[in-house]
Amino acid sequence: EQKDADVWVLNSCTVKDPSQAAFMHLVTKAKSQGLPVVVAGCVPQADRTLSGLEDVSMLGISQIDRVVEAVEQTVQGNTVRMLAKKELPRLDLPKVRKNPLVEIIPLSTGCLGNCTYCKTRQARGKLGSYALEAIVDRVREVCE
Repeated sequence: EQKDADVWVLNSCTVKDPSQAAFMHLVTKAKSQGLPVVVAGCVPQADRTLSGLEDVSMLGISQIDRVVEAVEQTVQGNTVRMLAKKELPRLDLPKVRKNPLVEIIPLSTGCLGNCTYCKTRQARGKLGSYALEAIVDRVREVCE
């Protein structure tokens, strides 16, 4: 339940403005309840100066492995910015699945395009592909 939360962690995707607007509505709602907020994903990565994000913690797309650290710091009253881009995210990060028989294994991240309406390349950078061996290893791991 939202009312029982100690902190809100809001993950975002922004390809077009409507999804960003919906995300910012949730940020405003959390802040109006006086809750600490950690925003993650494409919105803070693509536009770290976006109005409404000045006083919230930010976790970039390649910093997802630091989510626990970001939450702990935010709950303690600190505002953190973890937006540095680094190598491709690990393929074995923990996930919560609705269906234990389904595994989504990314082949790449980023984009080759330069569409004027889209922020994917701005947030995720140029196309980066996982090594074939890493993908095969991940498939074997989840099939065991």
